[in-house]
Amino acid sequence: MPFISHDQVNEINSKLTSDISYLGRLYKAKKGKYQTRTVDHSLVDGLKAKGWDVDRELKTKTRLVKEKTHSREFEDDIWCQFYELGYRHLNFDETCVLPFGKDSKDKKQIDVIAIDGETVFLIECKSSSKTKKAPSYKDEFDLLRLRLDGFKKSMQQVLNKKIKVKYVFATRNLRLEEDSYDLERLKETRSFHYNDSTYTYVNSLIKHYKKAALNQFLGLVFKNEKINDERIEIPAIEGDMGGKKYYMFSIEPSLLLKIGFILHRAKANDSEFPTYQRLLQPARLKGITKFIDDGGYFPNSIIVNFNGEKQNKLQFEFSKSAKNSSSKLGILKIVNAYASAYIIDGQHRLYG
Repeated sequence: MPFISHDQVNEINSKLTSDISYLGRLYKAKKGKYQTRTVDHSLVDGLKAKGWDVDRELKTKTRLVKEKTHSREFEDDIWCQFYELGYRHLNFDETCVLPFGKDSKDKKQIDVIAIDGETVFLIECKSSSKTKKAPSYKDEFDLLRLRLDGFKKSMQQVLNKKIKVKYVFATRNLRLEEDSYDLERLKETRSFHYNDSTYTYVNSLIKHYKKAALNQFLGLVFKNEKINDERIEIPAIEGDMGGKKYYMFSIEPSLLLKIGFILHRAKANDSEFPTYQRLLQPARLKGITKFIDDGGYFPNSIIVNFNGEKQNKLQFEFSKSAKNSSSKLGILKIVNAYASAYIIDGQHRLYG
C-alpha cells in the first residue's frame, strides 16, 4: 500500500528538477548576493515597499533585486555546495513540503533536497546574522526519530526505488555544544550536524578534489554506514608484523574510493585522532592524472588502516600457507561501508 497519495507524489516532484540547463541557471542566480525577480510594471510599486529595488526596466517587465537575508543566503550556499559536489537532482522551490505521516498535518518544509543515484539528502537550515549560542531544539529533535521513517518512505515512493536517505541539520553562526542534549538526540537518529566547520571543509574538498570530492564527503557524512550488504571479497596474503595482522591485496580504485577516507587536519575532523593528512595539491594531482592517462602506473602500495569498528571487522578465509614463509594465502572479506578504510599513505596516487 502506498505511503503517500499519487497527488502528493506529483506535488513533491513538481518542486524538484533534474534539468541540467535550468539547474545551471539556478546555480548562477543562487551564487549571487542578491535575490532577483522580473515582474509586470504594475507590480513594481508594491514590491518596492517591501524592500525590492529596480535593477532594469524592460519593455513589458521590470527586473527587481533585493539583498538576501542571512537565512536565504545560507540556504542558497548549501544548495550550491551540493550542486558543486555533483548533485543534479535538486529542489528549485523553497516551499517543498515532505509528508512523514498519514495525517494531512504530518508534513514538514525541507529547505534543500539533493538526490543522486544512491543517496538523498534532506537538509534543514538554521542561521544567525551573528555568532551566538543556539536556542534549544529539544522538541524538534525529540520528534525527529518519528519523522525520519516517514521522510524515507515518502522519498522512496517519489523516486520509486530504495535509496539511502540522510537528514542533515545545517547551522551557520549557531553554537551547539558537542555534549549537548540536542546533539545527542540528533546523533541517536543517525542524522548529521552540518556546522560552520563542515561547510568550510566541504568547500576545501571541492576546491582541491574537484569531481572526486563527493567520495570524501560521503565518507564524512555516512561514516561506518553500509553502502550495501555485500562484502568485498578479494584474494590476499595475511602476514604478521609486531604482533599485528596485515594484509596485502589488489583492489580497484573505484571500490577503494568509496570505502576510503582521509583524516585531514581540519576542524570538521576534530573528533577523530590522529588527523595528520593535508589536503590534496591540485597541481600535483593534475600531473599524476596525466601520467596515468599517458600509460604510466605506480608499482608501489597504498597503505590503508581499517578503522576497527566492530561492525566493520575484516574476515579472512584461509586457503593455504606459502612455502618457506609464515604468510598465508586466502580471501579477504571487507565490509562495504563508507569511511571504513583510512588512507594512511598514497592519497595522491589513489585520487589521481
